[in-house]
Amino acid sequence: MSKVQIFHNKMCSKSCSAMNYLKDHGYNEQDIDVTLYNENRIDKETAQKIVDLFEGNIEDLIRKPDAKKLGIDVPKPLTKAWIVENIVKEPKIMQRPIIIKDGKAIIGRSEESLGTLI
Repeated sequence: MSKVQIFHNKMCSKSCSAMNYLKDHGYNEQDIDVTLYNENRIDKETAQKIVDLFEGNIEDLIRKPDAKKLGIDVPKPLTKAWIVENIVKEPKIMQRPIIIKDGKAIIGRSEESLGTLI
């Protein structure tokens, strides 16, 4: 079983559900690299990795209502560079949880999306 990295928010029900899903599907603590991104800020290299490995619509990586609450103007269209810069500045605007496995990143908010990676 290959290792999984999860960008996790302990206060988010979807993020906690994703952790439980991983454990229910045979991943143990040694198989899961947990990044508590609100406690340990994401650096530019890591943010770039997330953006580069994400195969979906990059706009989905940003929680637009949270950005608005924080006074961050989200441009249209979004660019990868803007996403990287702003995730580093304010990680709370990043969608959660982000899961990386085998060179692919997904937003793990549903069992369906998790099933595509696990």
